[in-house]
Amino acid sequence: MDQHLPGFGETGLHLHPPDGGFTDRNVGTPYYSKSISNMELVKMRVMAIDVGTNSTLHLVADITEKGITLIERGIVGNSLGIGIGSDGSLDAELLNKNREILRLLAEKAHKMKCKRVGAVGTQALRRASNADDFLNMAGKAGISMRIISNEEEASLTWTSVFGSQGSDRLTGLLDLGGGSSELVIGQGASHEWMDSVSMGAVTLARDFFHQDPPSSHDRNAAKNAVLDRFADWCKQSERSFKLTGVAGTVTALAAIEQGITEYIPGCLEGLKVSHDIISKWRSKLLSFTLDQRRSIIGMPPARAESIHAGVLILDAVLTILDKDEITVSERGVIFGLAMKLAD
Repeated sequence: MDQHLPGFGETGLHLHPPDGGFTDRNVGTPYYSKSISNMELVKMRVMAIDVGTNSTLHLVADITEKGITLIERGIVGNSLGIGIGSDGSLDAELLNKNREILRLLAEKAHKMKCKRVGAVGTQALRRASNADDFLNMAGKAGISMRIISNEEEASLTWTSVFGSQGSDRLTGLLDLGGGSSELVIGQGASHEWMDSVSMGAVTLARDFFHQDPPSSHDRNAAKNAVLDRFADWCKQSERSFKLTGVAGTVTALAAIEQGITEYIPGCLEGLKVSHDIISKWRSKLLSFTLDQRRSIIGMPPARAESIHAGVLILDAVLTILDKDEITVSERGVIFGLAMKLAD
């Protein structure tokens, strides 16, 4: 049975895999795909692209009479988070790598007969001094792209997770990304409070972990930096709200805790991960080498390089917010973008 994006059909979405997938992929090899049995029911096909700090995500979705049906989802590493030079710019080699990614995605969109193609850039491109070069590159590939603010990123993610009707109870939504982390708190269709910290899994690993596995000194320095940068969030700890998490660290952690080797749509949606389990994995991952992290059952390959830093942040955030658990959502900003493209 088809499952649809919230706000467009009668059911909520429980379909897309956690960011990163479970096997190595390139642009041409999605980690989830399906065919629609009756193309006559399709009114429009869209491709949404999320250019993040660590990876570029894409999804293809069909607008049908029932709503929006996910057709394909994929990921490829883009190295933007570690490729910004000391002058704040993306070098020519990195731009060329991402030019090829965009070209292949545009080609895929054409072959799959997508009528609308849209892309957004987040923290890495917000930081890059020559981000306009990236936007021009996307335009030449035939992809309409813009760089969104932290606030718009948070708003799109809220819509992605809770749909057009929003959350039915006071909820905190944590988007722990590669280059930044956002916390949004609200109820209903829009949030009432949000904050963004320019620190994520990729940037923490890059700035503090100087050997593999990181030394005790580096681990302590990283933990202290996280506690300092996220300290203002402690003001929200007195509020009673459910905490939900999206993005690569949260979904990858849920996957390895469950030992998932083959994704079944919706298998992580709504899963609760306790603070104790998060702390357990923080200790393990910080003691493992990259090869050991890659060998963990369920580990998405695209997340192995920085998941130890991401889980360190996640553990600290739950301590700051005084939460015993976090609920996993498989959705992210890209689904909010797809919904916008469908308007």
